[in-house]
Amino acid sequence: MQNYNVVFNAQANYGNGAHAHVDDMLFIPILGHYAVGAEIRGLPTQRLTAEAIYLVPRRQPHSFQAAGVQEHLCYYLDAANIGGGLPERSAMWQKSTYLTSLGLVRRQLFIRSRNRTTYETTAIDDLILREVQRIFSDVTPTVAWSEAALMEAVCHFVEANLAEDLSITLIAEAFRLSERTLVRWFQLHQGMPLGRHILLSRLNRAKALLCDTRMHVAEIQACTGFDSASHFSHAFKRLFGLAPSDIRRSKDMAENR
Repeated sequence: MQNYNVVFNAQANYGNGAHAHVDDMLFIPILGHYAVGAEIRGLPTQRLTAEAIYLVPRRQPHSFQAAGVQEHLCYYLDAANIGGGLPERSAMWQKSTYLTSLGLVRRQLFIRSRNRTTYETTAIDDLILREVQRIFSDVTPTVAWSEAALMEAVCHFVEANLAEDLSITLIAEAFRLSERTLVRWFQLHQGMPLGRHILLSRLNRAKALLCDTRMHVAEIQACTGFDSASHFSHAFKRLFGLAPSDIRRSKDMAENR
């Protein structure tokens, strides 16, 4: 379709300072959330999630910062060939379901082909750029991130980091929000306190692991972020009415009938 270079990045806690490229850069997140432009004086910080794509015009300074798990694709190209009337400054568009699926396929091809260019990779890149061209033509750029979308990103962050420290302070720092704003927005858009959401996410993950795997209870406790067996057992029994070992025993008995 056109000349371009493409890279895939899965580095945890990815970040870089202010820099620019000689080409236009199309940034396609696959997983994670990003603060964009945070280190550049005079430019507002924007929030970028896996539901959007981001275009940075050539030679325009920009920076990215992600906390925790992230994956993204970057295409370096002449964006004029994939869209007309593009903004002169960086802009964000809502990603389509089709583009999301293509991005996941391209990720797998990067992993499988070890960055080599193949017929398959070229074909998927062509489809990705054609879909981006359609989005640029048909969809109005997103002016700003929304509170609701940002709280959805917080939920994804929690799910991806259940074994880690998920204090309000840490999450607020990761999303460049004050603790007060984070707590207030989460309650407003998710309908429950953030701390309660974290606890329920951990307990539901623990229950799924108890039912679907043969992992030891102590391993499940550790990988769902509970720092003591007593806290894990008490919280689990309070929500589900049974201790973790009883949940597994009940499932085993049901399977053996």
